[in-house]
Amino acid sequence: MKTFIGVKIIDAQPMTKHGFLNKIKNEDVSSGEANLPGYHVVYPDGYESWSPKEAFEEAYRETTEGCMTFGLAIEALKKGKRVARKGWNGKDMWIAYVDGRRTGIATVIFGVEGKNQFMRDNPGLDHVLPFIVLKGVSGQLNTWAPSISDSLSEDWVIVE
Repeated sequence: MKTFIGVKIIDAQPMTKHGFLNKIKNEDVSSGEANLPGYHVVYPDGYESWSPKEAFEEAYRETTEGCMTFGLAIEALKKGKRVARKGWNGKDMWIAYVDGRRTGIATVIFGVEGKNQFMRDNPGLDHVLPFIVLKGVSGQLNTWAPSISDSLSEDWVIVE
């Protein structure tokens, strides 16, 4: 067998198995399992399921309470979310992932003629590599690289 790791951004709320089956699925559950603690889970495609508490809490971390690792923050960035450290002192600071393959990024950086010259000099390299941008306290955007402290911190949050 192969080993897998999964990363999904979901919505969830604590709910017993009975609560999920009765309220969400309009089904009944045997009395032996009715009060099992768990979570009602809603996936991005709208699919709804119930997960036992232990399995859920081993697989997922809250995204707005400051308990995500930097690895999970990177995954959120790649899914189009903005993230920040709860411990950052600056108000309204966040980082975002810029996929260098997006149309127009090279033009913005090099200008139209600069991009055209770059493409002539470097056939096939008509895009900028991906990078992370920081919105600072002043509101200006700048490229960003994490410090060791940022990389090892577990106080990352998704910024809505």
